[in-house]
Amino acid sequence: ATPAVREKAHARALEALAKVRAHPADFAKLAKEYSNDPASAERGGDLDWAPASNYVPEFSKALFALRPNEISDLVETEYGYHIIALTGVRPGRQKPIEEVSAQIESQLRQQHARDEFAKLAEDFRNTVYQQADSLDPAAAEFNLKVQSATGVTRSGAMAAPVAALNDSVREALFSDDVLDKHHNTEAIETGPDTLVAARVTAHRAAAARPLSEVQDAIRVSLRDKAAVTQAAIVGAERLAALQKNGDATGFTGKKTITRLNPQGLPRSAVKDIFKADLASLPAYTNSTLPDGTYAIYRIVAVSQPPENATASGNIASLGREIAQQNGALEQAGYLEALKKEFSVKISPDFSGDAAKLGS
Repeated sequence: ATPAVREKAHARALEALAKVRAHPADFAKLAKEYSNDPASAERGGDLDWAPASNYVPEFSKALFALRPNEISDLVETEYGYHIIALTGVRPGRQKPIEEVSAQIESQLRQQHARDEFAKLAEDFRNTVYQQADSLDPAAAEFNLKVQSATGVTRSGAMAAPVAALNDSVREALFSDDVLDKHHNTEAIETGPDTLVAARVTAHRAAAARPLSEVQDAIRVSLRDKAAVTQAAIVGAERLAALQKNGDATGFTGKKTITRLNPQGLPRSAVKDIFKADLASLPAYTNSTLPDGTYAIYRIVAVSQPPENATASGNIASLGREIAQQNGALEQAGYLEALKKEFSVKISPDFSGDAAKLGS
């Protein structure tokens, strides 16, 4: 928050504190009036029972310094200003083993699985790197099935089973070490707890195909392009009419979307929706979908998410990203150690994200 925003919030908090001190019995009513906390405002500020660990340190320290029915001064945290009324205290208790045994077992299993996967992942990386001429040793050692795919190109959609893999796979498959020297790719992380290594078994250089082979595909492509063009013309006319008359006929059911939760809409459509002119509602906008469909969207309501509403989702996303980065750093460090010990040089085309196909 800017200094001006903080000053305004502080003044509002002092105003609320004065009213709370003058009328303690109206705490819930005043919380509904003053509080910006999305979770508790409608409940009159009630945070329910919770241990100290539930709160940031500044809040927790102030809370547990209070006596029952006592009201705090202003408490400042990273989330803003708080006024705390302690309504009750319950002593902690040690849960009997019968209550927590299932939870403990689950945590131990998860920890064991993480440790086991980390060990297996390291062994897998070493195997596909040290026995770079085949995926069979890795498949045998880790009881995996080597899968095959044809039609993998430098660009465009990849065929199953590699279609779901990331772009690092494609980059690795067409690197000099993999394409020309027929080595395995390094083990690449394509998702949480997922490693894949790949190799090229056959390669056909790009070349112009005879017209007899491609004429049907060209005909279909030209037809599809004409259809997309016509759809855009008709769609633009329909959009203009909707912007004038506000008709809702023909639209499917409502969806509430956010940038983080697009509810199945393509990212390109979400981007276009959030760029729409919202001077008046309902608002209408369009987007050309990946398959060429001309889509029209009717926006009937807009709301701002409460501050920190997406924090947990962002934290989870950041956690996955950090884990991937840590894996890349560990891999890079391992390769550097090998280079120093064995005087190995790695082609620049092969550095970067390791590739994994299906093993």
